[in-house]
Amino acid sequence: MALYDARTDPHQHTVCRHCGRVEDLDGEFDASALLNAAATAGFMADSAELVISGLCPGCRTTV
Repeated sequence: MALYDARTDPHQHTVCRHCGRVEDLDGEFDASALLNAAATAGFMADSAELVISGLCPGCRTTV
């Protein structure tokens, strides 16, 4: 699935595992430990993101 997000400031996303709805989510995310682990493994990371999956409000009531 391709996601084109016009929002360029740092933010994360929630994704509904039932309907696929994607929503922006504001909040702090410190990926430094994971980026350091990637570097230790020899991977040169450019960035990291967090995707929270689950059920959106609409699907919570129908599933």
